[in-house]
Amino acid sequence: MLLVTSDPERGGIVTPEAAAEAKRLLPSLEVVRLTGAGHNIRREQFGAFVAAVRSFLTANYPSARQPQSASART
Repeated sequence: MLLVTSDPERGGIVTPEAAAEAKRLLPSLEVVRLTGAGHNIRREQFGAFVAAVRSFLTANYPSARQPQSASART
């Protein structure tokens, strides 16, 4: 499971303490903090958000590495 957090000073909802507690309760949780973003992480740090999600997916779901072409699926 991936938890993407941002800066509480800029409006981020999940504090570093809350993220640490979530990680304690769920050790397999991957926490990524994107600085320079507030509540709307995807708009404020779109590239970094996509990179974090892509990195998580390729590390944890190998089939997500290479999308199949339409002809390969049929």
